[in-house]
Amino acid sequence: MRFERVIQVRGTKLIQFVIPRVIIREGCRNSTFFPYAGSHYSSPFGRIPLHSILDHCLKHGQDGGDGFKRIHTQCSVYKQKFLRHMRVSVFMMRWRRELRRVLVALLFICMTVKLQLELRMLDSTETGGGYAPWWGNETVGHLRAFPKNSDSQNYSKMKEILTLTETLNAVTLTSINGTRRGALSLARSKDAGVASKAAPKKGGKVTVLNRGVSHDVDSKEVSLTKENIARIKKQLEAENELQKIYNVNRYGPILNNTNILLVQVHRRLENLAHLVKSMKAVKGINESLVIFSHDFWDETMNHFVRNITEFRVMQIFFPFSIQLHPFTFPGRDPRDCPWNVKRHQSLTCLNRDWPDSYGHFREAAFTQIKHHWWWKLHRVFDGLRVTGKRYSGHVVFLEEDHYLAPDLLHVLHLMVRLQPTLCKDCVVLTLGNYNKLNAAVYKNFVERGDWWVTKYNMGFVLDASAWRTLRKCHRQFCDFDDYNWDWTMTSLVQTCHRPRIPMFSIRLSRVAHVGSCGTHVKKKSCDVGAEVMVAHNRFKAVSQYLFPKTLILQSTHRSSGKPKKGNGGWGDYRDQQLCLAIANGTATQNTIERLQFPHNT
Repeated sequence: MRFERVIQVRGTKLIQFVIPRVIIREGCRNSTFFPYAGSHYSSPFGRIPLHSILDHCLKHGQDGGDGFKRIHTQCSVYKQKFLRHMRVSVFMMRWRRELRRVLVALLFICMTVKLQLELRMLDSTETGGGYAPWWGNETVGHLRAFPKNSDSQNYSKMKEILTLTETLNAVTLTSINGTRRGALSLARSKDAGVASKAAPKKGGKVTVLNRGVSHDVDSKEVSLTKENIARIKKQLEAENELQKIYNVNRYGPILNNTNILLVQVHRRLENLAHLVKSMKAVKGINESLVIFSHDFWDETMNHFVRNITEFRVMQIFFPFSIQLHPFTFPGRDPRDCPWNVKRHQSLTCLNRDWPDSYGHFREAAFTQIKHHWWWKLHRVFDGLRVTGKRYSGHVVFLEEDHYLAPDLLHVLHLMVRLQPTLCKDCVVLTLGNYNKLNAAVYKNFVERGDWWVTKYNMGFVLDASAWRTLRKCHRQFCDFDDYNWDWTMTSLVQTCHRPRIPMFSIRLSRVAHVGSCGTHVKKKSCDVGAEVMVAHNRFKAVSQYLFPKTLILQSTHRSSGKPKKGNGGWGDYRDQQLCLAIANGTATQNTIERLQFPHNT
């Protein structure tokens, strides 16, 4: 940048300076410089006025004498200071990038060390029971695993083994670059199976942790004959119509303000037994109603539920399950495309025109979970006599692989009582989360912020007003391309409502997840009892913080971040239409029959 230029005034060569603002301020303070109207110079500081030496010479010197020398000296000093400042700025900008790279590398090293420590802990036991990796947030509606195998012959030939560290690298890098994808879509894009394993010890022992997703429908869900299916359908319809509540004679009728615990159940009886055991220890459970929503008819499980005597119980049954439609939609139709078939070849399969965002096709075992979750929501708020128009209670959403703290209902009552004061505009209450720090950090604190459903999908609480708010966005729920109900709800909260739906959340979770072996997540060894023991001991260790007398609000407001692209698995026209029919209250067996030939609708 030039600080001076030669001009000619009345035959005399004079110097006109181009001076930054900092020099102007200093010069004006010393009565040295005077603005020259009408002339500007574009510099990094903006459009800066030019200053003429002529006015100074007329007042303080002759033809640029002593006054000119003083100005020239002063400008030279400022010029050197300015250039030195610019060199320092460029140096700092360059090192800022390097510092960021170093921090990213340190983050990766710390995560890798933590991974190795977890694997060493796993290796110290024979069964690997109680293992819960830091990234493991798998629930029945929130799968966090990688595909292991495929129906395609080409796929089986291309099988690739990745270590846990390599998988962690991929997750870390995508998270840092801000391009996080769902784990299912990441693995699908690679068309590779994943089996994670730890390094062998000196004794030669190798502990293998298989965290694959099965893309095969469980044979037990498609083993019924047509006669058995017809019989179960009639029983199921009768039960849904009867809406029988067990143990009413012991604990009295259901009132308009009775709280409901709504449990989504598949077929993991062992997990369900542990959940019920934890429910029996919850103070005030006999004043509530527990509704079990099943998508699998099993006489053993029905017998277990109906013989609970410690609280009131109701069963509802999802009528559009794979078990009742094993070889037609919404089950897996033989005419459907394999989920990972190559689209460059000519396809004649039924749903060839409806791949998801990643070029893959529907999988009934995954879509059923989202359909079931959506159906039970409508069923409880719109289809039961006990939750009619005057219902003013709260519904706590749980799953069969959860474990409850004994003060769950106590905390719920506190939050409901304090909500008008601490979080007046909050729509959703949450009793569970995945916080891993020491309980002393959380104590009896509560927080408010956007409802980030994927992080607060355990033990969230809705009332009739919140349900009316959510159901307005049923179109977005049914169209969003993600087979996970919680990722779909997160997108709905972020994009459909303005402002975003706020939540009121307890920091110390009252719900624990004990289902690392999920409905579709398969591991070589699963020890549910060990996981339950970990959860039980955790609640026992924090007993001093349970049953708080009051709750303290933390001032932070947690944002749910920017909207993310869906994980796929929900691009099929039939899934979207069934979802809309459930939302409109028009889903019947006729709807299913019509969708068997979707190109004719």
